Amino acid sequence: LTLAFGGAQMKDDNAPLSCWGIKPGSKIIVTGIKPTEDQIKELTTNGDPEEYALVLRISGSLQKSKDFVAEYLPKYEEDVDAYLAATPIPFKMPAMPPARKKLHDLHGMMSENLLQSLLALDGVVCPPEFEKARVKRREAVKATQKLLDVIDAINTRVKQSDKAAAASFSSSSTT
Repeated sequence: LTLAFGGAQMKDDNAPLSCWGIKPGSKIIVTGIKPTEDQIKELTTNGDPEEYALVLRISGSLQKSKDFVAEYLPKYEEDVDAYLAATPIPFKMPAMPPARKKLHDLHGMMSENLLQSLLALDGVVCPPEFEKARVKRREAVKATQKLLDVIDAINTRVKQSDKAAAASFSSSSTT
């Protein structure tokens, strides 16, 4: 379901109605497609519409994470490869070269987004009887964690290159 008021989509489920300027007598537009009984039975343990809603919420969160990574990961990998192919310049943390700062910021942004997705999944409470929703949530957490691991592995390559450059610089400056 999608809620709209005054032409704006109400995306934050936790925001109070006063944030949207809603007053007594205001009209909220509700749009959505009611699932069929077969759709509900297919995705749930025992045909419970509440479990269906949880499964859709979990699937949507995972898809959002996958789409986000699909958008930013290729550019991040490309920038990392270019950075690693160039002659690394040793630096101290406050004075990061622009190319390295760009990688640092991109890694931070992607990691933060995926951690927010993990927190959102953590906030999904599945009752014990909702077996399929619980399995879907567990799979979504694992998949999101794998995406985070991929990004962290690429960042580790960059950090190792930085350490090697620093070691190379200090050994050449002492001779």
